[in-house]
Amino acid sequence: MEVFYTGKNNGYFDTNIMEFNRFSNGGKFSLSWWLKYTELSRQIFGSKCVRNISGEDSMDNKTMYIVRQQAQFTCEAQKFIQRVQSSDQSTVHDFPIRIYHSTSMVKNTSLVYYTKITDLTRNVELVHLVSHMVLINTATRKPISVPDAVKLYVNNLPNSPLHDISPVHDPVVNPPDDFRLFTWSRKISLLDTDYNGHANNSLYFTIPLQSLEVAMQNNYLQNHNKSVSNYVLDKYSLRIVKECHIGQVIVVTMWQSDENVFHFILTVGNNAVSYLTLWF
Repeated sequence: MEVFYTGKNNGYFDTNIMEFNRFSNGGKFSLSWWLKYTELSRQIFGSKCVRNISGEDSMDNKTMYIVRQQAQFTCEAQKFIQRVQSSDQSTVHDFPIRIYHSTSMVKNTSLVYYTKITDLTRNVELVHLVSHMVLINTATRKPISVPDAVKLYVNNLPNSPLHDISPVHDPVVNPPDDFRLFTWSRKISLLDTDYNGHANNSLYFTIPLQSLEVAMQNNYLQNHNKSVSNYVLDKYSLRIVKECHIGQVIVVTMWQSDENVFHFILTVGNNAVSYLTLWF
């Protein structure tokens, strides 16, 4: 996979469905695929742009950690999924996408990270994404200062077209008293974590999606299909407040505030670890 840069801070790479075939059941597209795409983008660009500006060793013993992420899906995203789902596995290379990246607003320990996913075949936009990232020490897991060279370079750049992405409302952090709650839990496994045992960022999506699937199968939701895969995501808003580790049990508290709006609070013990709202 080749990454192209238009300046030290902006770039893109091309990929396709085949890259994520191992994450899917029979190669069919699912909601979690978008999360894999955005996670791959974070891994490729999150630290590389810092290295481009301040040197290859500037990210040694450091990593980027998401504290907030918001996304909006265009009407073309649904058409893209329908085209993929109606195809067979022999045509996976017929669905190339391009992932664009740009960073702005570097503060002391954080930065704002923009992503756009486009369908290369039809030249249409599929997903707009904004991530608030914090630079942390991989050993202590504590926030550390972004290199001064990065602050100076990025903060003096003109805004790219990606910076026009509209924000999404922050997720709800307290369940209302007058809504019926659904609770589900599972333990964090080795497959959910990175090499040092910390939960991957995608876990904060996959566990809520799994709980929503269980709720549908158990008739918790009225007048809904039996599978999350039958729904098209319109937008989401995520806030992560605490890291999780392998072996911990995550409890999901979910409620439905509107026909196609679902809220999730993830906790470990008495502590909230993340909040997520999904709009379908």
